[in-house]
Amino acid sequence: MNHFKEIDNSKIGVLGLGYIGTNIIDFLKENYPLSDVIGINRKNLDIIEDTSFDYFINCAGNSGDFRENIKGTIDSNVNLTLYLMSHLSVSRKLVYLSSTRVYGFSENKNTLFTEDTLFSSDHLDLNYIYDGTKKLCESIISNNERMKHKYGIVRLSNVYGNFTNLNDATLIKKIVRCAKEKTKNKLVINQSSKSEKDYIHIKDAIDGIIRVMVYIGKERVFNIARGESYPQEDLAKGTDLSLVFNNIDPIYSHISIERAKKELGFAPVIPFDINND
Repeated sequence: MNHFKEIDNSKIGVLGLGYIGTNIIDFLKENYPLSDVIGINRKNLDIIEDTSFDYFINCAGNSGDFRENIKGTIDSNVNLTLYLMSHLSVSRKLVYLSSTRVYGFSENKNTLFTEDTLFSSDHLDLNYIYDGTKKLCESIISNNERMKHKYGIVRLSNVYGNFTNLNDATLIKKIVRCAKEKTKNKLVINQSSKSEKDYIHIKDAIDGIIRVMVYIGKERVFNIARGESYPQEDLAKGTDLSLVFNNIDPIYSHISIERAKKELGFAPVIPFDINND
């Protein structure tokens, strides 16, 4: 292996003293004796808060026993990563050891997983911070041995109506606020006018949530949505607002509520109209 001079005389932190971490530390100490290599585990974790590193390698994270130790897996992956983002000072490179399990598995033995098999929109895009954590929480709950079958997962679409805080956190909140304030300025929307999303009124959403709560059948996951999607250009119908959309490719979100209708007797009754707020 080549000798990388940039590693000489550097401070390197290695988090996680399991199989991979200890081997990395041994290699670095043997081949880069002029560097300060610091092995870190939970016993000395707080050293991160007082140390500036040139390089940092995060090897922490449960692997083989993740099914039996869900809490530990979440803690060593998600919680520890959040801790690092808050306290780690690194000047050159942070290396995070992930897993090829992120590709999933294929029934076709000729499928070849490349780094581009997962597009940024799948998990590296900013949107996945929300989408991914929701998926993670679903998995945590559904695999929690203590819960057994005593849980229900509600997958809500975009909820509107009776807003307690019109803080512009979502597009629908911003449009409702501007409509109430009779804003005269054009609103620039960073979406396609033809993109379609499902919107459900809060009263219908609550009805669906309660139905899931009291449901005693075998199903555990329900879409609680209107069951109809609306173009973004229709969001301000019935108002004097002027919406200006960017010229980008449209995206669509069409949600089935057939399971909720069949199992829960769920039937949203309030037509989509921001004036129903």
